[in-house]
Amino acid sequence: MEFALYMLDAVALGVAFWMIWVALNVAEGLKDVDWRWKIVFYALVIPGLIIDAVFNGIIATILFWELPRTATLSQRLTGHVKNGPVNPVWRTRLAVYIATTLVEPWAPGHIKLVRYGWPAARDTAKWLKKLFPKITNARL
Repeated sequence: MEFALYMLDAVALGVAFWMIWVALNVAEGLKDVDWRWKIVFYALVIPGLIIDAVFNGIIATILFWELPRTATLSQRLTGHVKNGPVNPVWRTRLAVYIATTLVEPWAPGHIKLVRYGWPAARDTAKWLKKLFPKITNARL
């Protein structure tokens, strides 16, 4: 039972990290955001980096079944994506999936999929663009 609670905490931490990361990327693209909101968003950068390192060290270690060689999840994903689509191992496929569904729609070019021979990320945020056109058009 305790293990299940730890796993639930890990999933909640991962979702919180992803939401903070998306909020920071969307806020960066907005031009007419009030300065108070920008202070709130930039105050989340340090906790976001800490959560990123913890997520990379624990959850991504379990997902990729390897010890981390980089500080952040983005660096780990980029390292696996560099293998290219010629003969990808399962870790490369997992990294490309995570990059195309969770990272690249919010920060195009962040993992550099196209540079390493992968197709551009599919637009997984179409539903969000319909709901919030003013916010999403600034960044997406």
